[in-house]
Amino acid sequence: MDRKLIKILIMYLNKNNRILNKTFYNTYEKYYKNLLNKKYPYLNYKNELGCHSYVIAHFIVYKIKIFKIKFNMDYTLFDICNLINLKLEYCNIIIFPVEICYLPKLQLLSLAKNKLKSIDDDLCSLSNLVTLNLSNNKISEISENISKLINLKNLYLSNNKITTNYVKLLEYGNFDELDLSNNKLLYLVPNSLSKIKKLKLKYNLINDIPNKNTPYKLTYLNMSMGSLVEISDNICSLSNLTYLNISYNIINKIPKNISTLINLEYFICNDNILTKIPNCLLKLTKLYELNLSGNLINNIPYNISKLENLTIFNIRSNHLLDIPINISQLCKLEKLDISLNKIDKLPNDITTLQKLNTLTINSTLIKHIPSGLNDRIEIITHKNQIKNKDDLPKSVSFIDNNKDQ
Repeated sequence: MDRKLIKILIMYLNKNNRILNKTFYNTYEKYYKNLLNKKYPYLNYKNELGCHSYVIAHFIVYKIKIFKIKFNMDYTLFDICNLINLKLEYCNIIIFPVEICYLPKLQLLSLAKNKLKSIDDDLCSLSNLVTLNLSNNKISEISENISKLINLKNLYLSNNKITTNYVKLLEYGNFDELDLSNNKLLYLVPNSLSKIKKLKLKYNLINDIPNKNTPYKLTYLNMSMGSLVEISDNICSLSNLTYLNISYNIINKIPKNISTLINLEYFICNDNILTKIPNCLLKLTKLYELNLSGNLINNIPYNISKLENLTIFNIRSNHLLDIPINISQLCKLEKLDISLNKIDKLPNDITTLQKLNTLTINSTLIKHIPSGLNDRIEIITHKNQIKNKDDLPKSVSFIDNNKDQ
């Protein structure tokens, strides 16, 4: 690579657009070589070379491993062609720097937090690219040719202005993770999701999951803070899901066929308008975390005990008046939050939950804690709310928390 091209690349690394000259290379050539000979695992020149090596300080930020970069004796700072990871964030880049395409070994490229409006087709020459981060830009269109990056597994496009010009990109891509959060998407196309495993769609305008005859490969889906009014029966096509987040929508019921999501471990459905916990939800026996806080639920069903693997249960800020005795059969339960409800007592059988290590009861009417709870439990409550503190083991800790008052 010639010196001119090297300087252009360095200019992008340098926020002040200072181009290093031959004198600089001459001055520090020996120093660089010594560092390489010592096999330093990471570039760490910022404090040692000071302000004259501004570009080297940037290399630290970009986490470029030194053993991936070759030293060149002809006063070229490094053989940049061997870069593996490159981050050009907060650089006010408006037009895609095509010089990046001369870095054929790049596996990670981040151009996040810039002012890009589009991506050049030349990017497709980076055939080894595995992770591409274009979040926090002004991109409204995505070239279909990005799908030619056959090794691209992680694509981050959150906080842009993408509407619907993504269909072919997703249809032919083979992504493990795709983040389209905070764009202007109105709908999803069934075939566009067939190969994706982890999908983030929060802060969009999508109001349904597309129907598809064959199951998706999705294991992670985040559709929080959107426009979902209900979960349609199409949810059954997501049989591989282990994580589902539909919080901060306006959902008022959960469909019966959610019970087909037999692999679901995390169900986050807080801040909706649910009025009850349906029986179909209690068939998801692999659930590890269930978050139904901020809804309108007025009771916990007696057969909650069917969730035998439930470890985290958050049902704060609902309309509960009591806790069923059967909650004591959730033998793996470690965290229970029943704050901001009108519950006035805890069932005595709750003491059988010996793995329970955090109990949050802020802004409830509870004044008495049953003796026999886990000795190491943390009880999060308001100051002076509990009257029998002195009767409990000293190892039980009370954490005063007034934020819900």
